[in-house]
Amino acid sequence: MLLLDSNDYYHISNDEFKCFRQLSICSTHGWSLRFKLRLNPFPTRDREHKYLLFSTGAHETHGDGILIYLYQLNNVAYLEFGLKEFLDDQFAYYWQIEVDLEIDQWIEVVTTIQQHMTSIGKHYQMKVFFDGYLYKETEIENYKEMFIFKYDQIHSKSTIIYGNSSGVATIDDIIYYEKILTDEDIAHVSLDVISLGCLKNNDRMHQYIIAETFDKWKLCRDECYNRKMKIALYSSANNECGCIQSSVELNTSFTYDTQCSCSLNKLCSDNKEWHVLVVSSTIDLIHTEVGLEVRLTDSSFLTYGRAQVQRNEGVEMIVSVKNERNLVALTVYGDIEDQESTNMESTSNEIHIIPGALSLSWKNAGIKKVQFRADYRRMVNDEMAEYHTINVEVVHVKTDLPLKFIHLSPNNYNGRTYQNFTVQTYGSIPINCTIDFGDGHRQANATKHHQYYTGFFSRNYTRYGQYNVSVQCFNQLSDNTTQITRTIRREKMNKKMIIYKNLIQTSTSTRFNLLSREDYSFRHVNCLNLRNTITNEKLKLIWRKTTLEVIPNELLSVGKHLYQLECDSTPLQPYIINVQPDVLLLDVVSSKTTVKADQSVEISITLEPTLDLTVILDCGIDQTSFEIIYIEQVIDSTSIFIGNCTYSIPGQYYPSVSTMNRMKLVNQSIHINVEPALSPFEIKIEDSSDINPSTLIKIRALEKIPFEGDFTLTIINNLNEKTQSQIEPVHLLKSNNFTHQLYMNITTYGKQILHVRGGESPTI
Repeated sequence: MLLLDSNDYYHISNDEFKCFRQLSICSTHGWSLRFKLRLNPFPTRDREHKYLLFSTGAHETHGDGILIYLYQLNNVAYLEFGLKEFLDDQFAYYWQIEVDLEIDQWIEVVTTIQQHMTSIGKHYQMKVFFDGYLYKETEIENYKEMFIFKYDQIHSKSTIIYGNSSGVATIDDIIYYEKILTDEDIAHVSLDVISLGCLKNNDRMHQYIIAETFDKWKLCRDECYNRKMKIALYSSANNECGCIQSSVELNTSFTYDTQCSCSLNKLCSDNKEWHVLVVSSTIDLIHTEVGLEVRLTDSSFLTYGRAQVQRNEGVEMIVSVKNERNLVALTVYGDIEDQESTNMESTSNEIHIIPGALSLSWKNAGIKKVQFRADYRRMVNDEMAEYHTINVEVVHVKTDLPLKFIHLSPNNYNGRTYQNFTVQTYGSIPINCTIDFGDGHRQANATKHHQYYTGFFSRNYTRYGQYNVSVQCFNQLSDNTTQITRTIRREKMNKKMIIYKNLIQTSTSTRFNLLSREDYSFRHVNCLNLRNTITNEKLKLIWRKTTLEVIPNELLSVGKHLYQLECDSTPLQPYIINVQPDVLLLDVVSSKTTVKADQSVEISITLEPTLDLTVILDCGIDQTSFEIIYIEQVIDSTSIFIGNCTYSIPGQYYPSVSTMNRMKLVNQSIHINVEPALSPFEIKIEDSSDINPSTLIKIRALEKIPFEGDFTLTIINNLNEKTQSQIEPVHLLKSNNFTHQLYMNITTYGKQILHVRGGESPTI
């Protein structure tokens, strides 16, 4: 039906797929749909989101058929496969199948739609299969009624696929059948989808091996499916089979390779290799672990395991349920005052809430017991409900207590640039504290909750030296002050602290930017400079948040330079600036520009002196690998040999050379004309009964390939001695019918051999 080659949305005409247009015009034999699906990672959301991934038109009020939704709320996400069937002009039946699947894994999905006779008449039934196994089928009696607008002449015109553009899922390889696929067809799943790779035998393997052996991997996978396992292990060497309960257990217990040395469908002598196969990628929708959690928004409320608050102050709690899809109702009851509630008992109030934030307050002091109850649709740990209790101590706070003491303590070693401080005091609330870090920066904190005040402060010092850190706290009755001294020293420099910057050589001084790990936007920004640790030369800087713009005084020489970012001679950050020479005046030279077929051409280059150069030669011939060489340094403009290019087919070629360093890439190509090779030829010699100073010799090309060049003629006597040799220019052209005549002076008697050699190597 369609191969989806992009992350876009698709509208596919329903004209060719009549079962998509309307269920009533589909064949009584039913229809099937096969496709591949992958769920992508998606962020957690506070509110429920509903994505339409696929629909044959069922999402429209005048359409029926199937659709796929993705629901997401907090950490809960699941797919809904829906089937919509018209009842009359105003109502339709709707069936749904919910499933949760593994993330980042291709899954083969098959859906079948077939009409059945039931106790309530003829209705369609949908079955959903994942990776060859039946997941669920719709129950005819379990339906919802939907309001529609049905028109006989109007139907859905197109099938839509929004999944690929949503970013949450990918759909591909869609196949449409106007028939119900057989169980054998559905079970035929591609190994590319279910095979994860192979793992080696180890000490933990024995605990997953089952007693039965199977001569086919499909039988091993079926056995693991019957055991409700998610992963199958199969050895093609001895037909052993193993089953693992989940993919999480596989990833935590083993490390497997995606490549296997043995084929899964053939016998193999390697008995230490196990093939890892996906049995099922579905995840149980109902969590079996404890799901109800209650926590306080402000953790500082907790004192000795109990929340302590003032009268009328209020405390905020966060209530969450892991298995929220299984939740029927969430209730809070117990010691609750001033809430809109339903009287549950004569001594207790009860209110129904939704997961999220809940604020409670009390008028009277004392121990308050607040209880939460989650009621479930299905059992969790053999229970239909789950409970959680929070104890709150409501206290009467005195208002006539001046500050009794103030304590300031550091939490870091002396000398480090990043310093944490803890401030503690006691008195009537509200209490306000302000800390002065001694470098011009201050930080304030206050509390309206606790008479026992504890505040936490931190500061990242950007200059070395000694600082007097003081703190002042006050309430409505008194104030108090204390101070300590902290010394900030330079840490030892190491390679991890260095930031590297590569620059290209320029003809004029040019500004450039450096990244910064710290924000140097403190009050003495003008103190920043970049100092060369060798020459002590300083470069001016302009601070731009997390970057520093450097203004060089003159050109930076080629090579590596160590600089130190400083503020008033205080080292802050080391840099290594590597100035790379430019790639200039590249010239590509070939030994020949016109050659015969099967001859080689030498390629060389010349360029200006440079460093750290990589050269890639592409001869321009398909299925021929590149020639790659590394040149540490080019000293002068001497020609540098790069490689040979051999062309076996006549034609025009454009070999190219790419030269690059860390900063620049330069390409250049040349033209090579490859002519046909020298044709095979025959020799005819004029017969002569005597020495003849001008014996006629004919050279004729056996193939009509033009040639112009030198031929060498050599006479050898019966003693294998060379008696005569001469070089003659030869023209084998269309104008002379590819035949050349020449004369040779034969001056010796006896049986002699004439050797004729033409062309250049290798076309001789």
